[in-house]
Amino acid sequence: MTASQAHALGALTMGGMIFIAIGIILFFYWIGALIDVVRSDFKNPNNKTTWILLLIFLAPLGTILYMLMSDDQKKKQEEREIGMIREHPNRNTKDKKWF
Repeated sequence: MTASQAHALGALTMGGMIFIAIGIILFFYWIGALIDVVRSDFKNPNNKTTWILLLIFLAPLGTILYMLMSDDQKKKQEEREIGMIREHPNRNTKDKKWF
């Protein structure tokens, strides 16, 4: 094996490791996005289904889109509390353990 062949093999191995590291990072972002979709309340209930389908079928693109666009579609904390008051009017609003 010549020196140029050994150098090319080392570069390929390093490039492969970088590719694998990026893939692992994207995988964890994808899992985090799926967990966030399932745990979040959306203003429109159909948005949850749409995001789950996008994340499953377009994993890298769906993850990036979710991270950029989902905050505007989620219910804010105040909206969740108002919904809980309407569902349970006798509950104390300061007691956060009941939701």
